[in-house]
Amino acid sequence: MAQRAVAKRSKPQRDRAFLQTRLVSLSRVAEALGVSVYTVRRFVSAGSLPVIRVGGKLMVSSNDVERAQREGIAKRKLPSVC
Repeated sequence: MAQRAVAKRSKPQRDRAFLQTRLVSLSRVAEALGVSVYTVRRFVSAGSLPVIRVGGKLMVSSNDVERAQREGIAKRKLPSVC
């Protein structure tokens, strides 16, 4: 029986792939929470949603998105921005 050749990824590629599956863009967060990207940015500013900066982009951990959905973060009253 012939064995399949398995292409191994280098460590940086594995790490990058892991991060890409675990981090979500602000637009995807907005979609998941049913709010606008602007509202997600307000959650970030208020400290309700932690972010990680990756290459100039703000990203949110998928765990934090799930927590926000469970806690109903989208239904909270945010301070108005003037």
